[in-house]
Amino acid sequence: PNRKGVSDQQIIAALAESNWPLGSTEVADQFGISQQAAYARLQKLAENNKVERKTTGGTTLWRLL
Repeated sequence: PNRKGVSDQQIIAALAESNWPLGSTEVADQFGISQQAAYARLQKLAENNKVERKTTGGTTLWRLL
């Protein structure tokens, strides 16, 4: 798929299917996009109250609300 063609729904589904919160690098790897692009998308989803983030020891993890 087109690198820019990753939908918010696909990212939400990836988080829903995971038993653990995911880092932006894991999301990036899953969809073949840059870590920066994944982080920006996750941040936007957090701003829209779709996902939540937790930063511990310099690592940011994301999960569904």
